[in-house]
Amino acid sequence: LYQQEAEKAVPYLEKAIEIDSEYVAAHSSLGRALMTLGKAEQAIPHLLKSLPLDQNGDLHYQLARAYQRAGQRDAARRTLQKYQELRRQSQAEEQELKKIVKITPP
Repeated sequence: LYQQEAEKAVPYLEKAIEIDSEYVAAHSSLGRALMTLGKAEQAIPHLLKSLPLDQNGDLHYQLARAYQRAGQRDAARRTLQKYQELRRQSQAEEQELKKIVKITPP
């Protein structure tokens, strides 16, 4: 998947989920791969299952795009709002961390 070969990645990711249906990272990767291949409706359940991993909103954004492509406008709107909340939160945390950790020359 990270080598831009989503089509080749899908069978391996499906096998990983078959072995362990709770493997959240595999669901995330499979959802992203399916989106790359234009299979939004198939990606939605995997992206939903991967949301606990989402710390900065990226997975919510992918899910919103999947909903949009699948014609589910209300779900897309709600998910996009959640993405924006997570993004703002992540940026605020980043700014706070920059204030706390200042790198100075030796």
